[in-house]
Amino acid sequence: MKSDFGLPAIEASLTPLAILRVGLAGKVFALSATGELVWEFAMEGTTPDWATCSPILFSASNGLQRVACASSQQCVYCLDGSGKLLWKYNTRGAVASTLSAGDIDDDGRADLFAVTQLGVVYRFDEGGRAIWEIDTQGRS
Repeated sequence: MKSDFGLPAIEASLTPLAILRVGLAGKVFALSATGELVWEFAMEGTTPDWATCSPILFSASNGLQRVACASSQQCVYCLDGSGKLLWKYNTRGAVASTLSAGDIDDDGRADLFAVTQLGVVYRFDEGGRAIWEIDTQGRS
């Protein structure tokens, strides 16, 4: 199995985490600084290595860490720092490109971006609402 590492995150209320995804199993794992399993989250279905993106970490407007991940099952997921599902969004096409996060409009809230293999670009607010989607009529 191929593994992809996300960025390490430190949240004051949690053990320092490293986020890891094992592609074929369709799971996201959080490991402590000593390599112990802290939590795991199973995305729906399996995800071939060629159709996966690395999970990303971002801070929500309340200062808490979030984990965003996506699968070849046409879903974007957002988890809290303990691995609990906060929201899920069904996309048009599998998300294989890496997700990105930032505050694009300087409103103090994180924005998430995803591109599907069908070339549809999504912008989500940190609560999981699709702000817009643009069909670029191409492949990512």
